[in-house]
Amino acid sequence: MFALPGFTTIRLLGRGGFGQTWLLRRDADGMPFAVKVLHQYTQDAFDRFAREARMLQRNRNNPYVVNIEGSFFQQGYAPYLLLEYCDGGSLDAWVAHRQPWTTVTFALAHASAGLDYLHGLDDGFHRDIKPANLLLKYVTPDKSQWLVKVCDFGMARTPETVGPGMTWSPAGTRGYMAPELAMGMYHRPADIYSLGVTGIELLTGSKEPAALSAAQGPAALHELLREMVAPDWTRRPTMSQVNARLRQILNPPKPKVPTRPAPQPSLPTSGGGGWGWLAAAAGLAAALAVGTMNSKDSNGRWRGKDGRYRSGPWG
Repeated sequence: MFALPGFTTIRLLGRGGFGQTWLLRRDADGMPFAVKVLHQYTQDAFDRFAREARMLQRNRNNPYVVNIEGSFFQQGYAPYLLLEYCDGGSLDAWVAHRQPWTTVTFALAHASAGLDYLHGLDDGFHRDIKPANLLLKYVTPDKSQWLVKVCDFGMARTPETVGPGMTWSPAGTRGYMAPELAMGMYHRPADIYSLGVTGIELLTGSKEPAALSAAQGPAALHELLREMVAPDWTRRPTMSQVNARLRQILNPPKPKVPTRPAPQPSLPTSGGGGWGWLAAAAGLAAALAVGTMNSKDSNGRWRGKDGRYRSGPWG
């Protein structure tokens, strides 16, 4: 069991080829942390662990990468990395218990945003993207809001990393590795391929693109995932393009409503009510007046403008 002064060890979170990860609780405030401890004391393992610490330090401003809180490196002692604890576990659980396509798309958008930052940072890339290396962190007590964070940078590369053990030997997890890695071509499009396989698996439970034909979600999402796993790496979108398209799928643009001129005020017609009756009444009164002014009584007298009847011409 790993022990660290000022912390209480809770339980083992995971075990890998190079070391173990433990859940700790800080005695001062009860804050949980994850500590990754290296137990393989070869020089190559030590160098990889130190490189992971440096890359995590460079990504401290990246909200979609697990945050490093501290590290310890001293010959003769087990090195460790003190990391933020992601209480939702890895997305491995989503493969067996699949989530709605919107949830998967949000997770892929978070991961692609984190990897896009990494790709633009000293031209680095991860080299081992898979559901187990994407962690869920709840940010509200009711778990209604969460983030997906990329973890495990043990295989990550930056331009200053050289040496056959790190840079050019095949590395990654079978089933998620881009085909060009078999030829020793390590570059950023390999991360895009691995994230595409991860997305297909989270949606369908299978790593095969053919499974998308029966998957839930819009056609735009399926098409993007197929492009991400294109065997020809030159046909894959960039991580920035992947993120932009995922966000567009989640928030499609609203259709534009054609603009029309504002209606102009008009007088209502007589048949439509309103003030039309007044105009009609005035017209009728004028017609009656003209009609009565040109009428005769039974004695043949004209009715004048003053309303009196008289003989002779009208006036």
